[in-house]
Amino acid sequence: MKRPNSYPSFESRAFIAAAALVFGGSLLGCGGDGITRHQVSGKVTYQGKDVEDGAVVFEPDASVGKLAPTSFARIENGRYQTNPAESPTTGKYKLRVMGYDKTKMKQNPAPGEIIDKPELFPEYTLSAEIPVPAGKLDIEVPRRTP
Repeated sequence: MKRPNSYPSFESRAFIAAAALVFGGSLLGCGGDGITRHQVSGKVTYQGKDVEDGAVVFEPDASVGKLAPTSFARIENGRYQTNPAESPTTGKYKLRVMGYDKTKMKQNPAPGEIIDKPELFPEYTLSAEIPVPAGKLDIEVPRRTP
């Protein structure tokens, strides 16, 4: 029985399915991608006190390669830890540290309301070679003078 022309052949469907898997897998991120990752955790302080809320972003240096992942870790109660499946790979990284002043944040916002997060300090950057010893990297954000 002859198929109507509107149905793609088996080979065409197989190619489309394979292409979708490859493309879709590349969009899913870097977990399970064969890249060796190094979990990083530590303490973040500013003026001797724990940073209660913020983020650490790991951006790969060009020397790491084109496929090196950018990683992110949330700072909560003075500590951060990268997700193992989304941690940085081996090489030099620029770290961007952001801290937010919880005392200036709106309390009890309405559901769905966008919350402004006032800076505790201006964004701080530093460099680190990954992996760090024992996976620990404590960060002391220096006080800046205007």
